[in-house]
Amino acid sequence: MKTNHLGLNLISKLPLSLLLALFFLTNSSLNAQFLYPVKDKRVDSIDLLHTHLKMNFKNLSKGRLNAMAEILLIAKQDFSQLTLDLERLTVDSLFCKGREVSFSQSMTDINLNFVNTVKTGDTLKIEVFYQGVPRRDPGGFGGFYFNGDYAYAIGVGISSDPHPFGRTWFPAFDNFVTKGTYSFEVTTDTGFAAVCGGTLDSSIVKGETVTWYYYLHQPTPSYLISMAISKYELLEGELNTKQGPIPYILAAQAQDTGALRSSFANFGKAVDAFIHYYGTYNWDRLGYHCVPFNGGAMEHACNISYPLFAVDGSLSREDLMAHELAHSWWGNNITCRTPEDMWINEGWASYSEKLFNEFTYGKARYRQTV
Repeated sequence: MKTNHLGLNLISKLPLSLLLALFFLTNSSLNAQFLYPVKDKRVDSIDLLHTHLKMNFKNLSKGRLNAMAEILLIAKQDFSQLTLDLERLTVDSLFCKGREVSFSQSMTDINLNFVNTVKTGDTLKIEVFYQGVPRRDPGGFGGFYFNGDYAYAIGVGISSDPHPFGRTWFPAFDNFVTKGTYSFEVTTDTGFAAVCGGTLDSSIVKGETVTWYYYLHQPTPSYLISMAISKYELLEGELNTKQGPIPYILAAQAQDTGALRSSFANFGKAVDAFIHYYGTYNWDRLGYHCVPFNGGAMEHACNISYPLFAVDGSLSREDLMAHELAHSWWGNNITCRTPEDMWINEGWASYSEKLFNEFTYGKARYRQTV
């Protein structure tokens, strides 16, 4: 710690009890990395810049992924091998800087073997072409789902180790720490729409297909990356908030949009509540998409997966709406480093439900919900 004489004079006037508290807090922060080390040592080797996902979902009923991931990264130290997480999907070919790279694959990852040592500071563009039937978490929460005319990702595997579960549908550095920006190029049949994290840049119709282009500008860990496809109607606009207009997309099938609007009657108040209590909303847009998922909801960045059972036209589930939105500050913006830090995500999101009730309905409701 670096300080100056004025700082020392001020510190000398603090009560002993506060000095002790500051000491223990500072000491705990400095030693947290040793108490709860990040198991994934790749965080010392690479700096992830950007991942572009190009995915084909024509004939959704087949229940298969057919995709390419382009991963841009910088080497933080020399290495000749690199591992990407990809679970139970088949890699057809792999290229680096346009040249084919030899690799081996297990049930959980891809091991790249470089002919020449990658040097510190080198920039790599890795292209992975892959396909297959994606896996779900055996505990029932997480993975990539095909369900009727829906396909969607749930980014956390509750009973999986590690818990980040982006690896079930794209090659990733699947931990809480490695963050990068993302873009998406998703082709669907006409009549379907793709909703991904970030801003919708364009949708291009070609014959009987539509290609949807999204860009997520904020560095984000793999478990918060999302995509959902269905016969969605996109309710788009700008929400006038305390910090100014923020774009949003709410996605549901036509028969569910009326109930979605009613159940989200206090959506704007929830946004204003958390801007009031926590500060600026720092993501590209606000967003929820409805999915037939019975396990709950998932706070993907800009693009929350929200269960159809909670969209019934009433306000009975709006605490869930507020809880997931609060993760935009607690979990998505300030992210846990290890599973032991999950109180940051879930503790604050649960408390935020109470603050939403106070902001919307008054102090008596806050006390009642507490």
